[in-house]
Amino acid sequence: MLEANHYRQMTFDERVSEKFYDGYLDTLDSAHLIFTQGDLDEWADYRGKLHRLTLKPRGEGDTQPAFDIFNRYFERLEQRVTYVDELLKDPANFNFSVDERILINRKDELPPTNLDEAKKLWRERLRFEYLQEKLARTGAKKKTATASTTAFSTPVPATVTTNSTIEPAKKKTDAEEIADLLSRRYHRNLRFFKEWDNEDVMQ
Repeated sequence: MLEANHYRQMTFDERVSEKFYDGYLDTLDSAHLIFTQGDLDEWADYRGKLHRLTLKPRGEGDTQPAFDIFNRYFERLEQRVTYVDELLKDPANFNFSVDERILINRKDELPPTNLDEAKKLWRERLRFEYLQEKLARTGAKKKTATASTTAFSTPVPATVTTNSTIEPAKKKTDAEEIADLLSRRYHRNLRFFKEWDNEDVMQ
């Protein structure tokens, strides 16, 4: 993204610098869930001077801003996954007996002020994802029950019993299966970004 040869056909001035800085942040965190205001304040100087950092003599541009931003992004993702796993260990975190509201589209919202505020947003989003999975499973079970009632109107042969002492594996509860599903999803996303190389960061 910050390589000088990308912009040979345009004047890479302060205005364009701000545009590409904002675009890079939006690409990584369009929902304003990951970066804190403290992160953005730390990089405030980058926004208007990428053109001076990037277009140095003899093509020796400074691409450090992109790596600073991406490394912080990955650090925040790791913190989020760790926090999500902690929440998923306790079913009490997913009690939906209280009426709550969550803002899904945060594109036009301000970023969280600090990490504590970010964690509140991460918790809200996780609870929303958990509820979606729970409702989906409830709906699927109702459909299955209705279909079973219709299909099995004739007697089903009795199950043959044996003297086997092998006990079937204990089936996980819906809560356990949802927790596993969400944890895998978050870890898969983290692995995706962990595999990025220098070229990916610069796109």
